[in-house]
Amino acid sequence: DLKDVNFIFMDNMKQTLFDMLAIHKLLESDDLDYREQKELKKEKNRLLDIFRIELQENNPVEVSIVRAFLQMKEDEKNKMKKLIEIADPKEMEKFVKSSNCLLVDDGLDE
Repeated sequence: DLKDVNFIFMDNMKQTLFDMLAIHKLLESDDLDYREQKELKKEKNRLLDIFRIELQENNPVEVSIVRAFLQMKEDEKNKMKKLIEIADPKEMEKFVKSSNCLLVDDGLDE
C-alpha cells in the first residue's frame, strides 16, 4: 500500500515547503497588486521545481513506485494491493497465474 512508502525529506526540502506555504498564504490575501502576485507565483513555481528535483534525487525508488501506482487503472491497483498482501510464494504464484499479472525478478534478492 502507498502508505507504507517512506520518503526522505532533507532540511532544505522542508524549508522549501515552508516557503511555498508562506507564498501561498500571501497569494490568498487581497493586499497584493497584479505585479506582486505575478512575481510571487513565479517564485512559488521556481520553488516547486526545486522541490520536485530534490524529491526525485533523494527518493528515486519511492517516486517510481508512486508514479506507477498513480498511472495504473483501478483494477490493476486492486490486483497490486492483493499481491502485496500475499505472503506465501505458492499463493502468490497461483494469484499471478489466475489474474494475468506479470512478475519480473528484479535480481535484488541475490
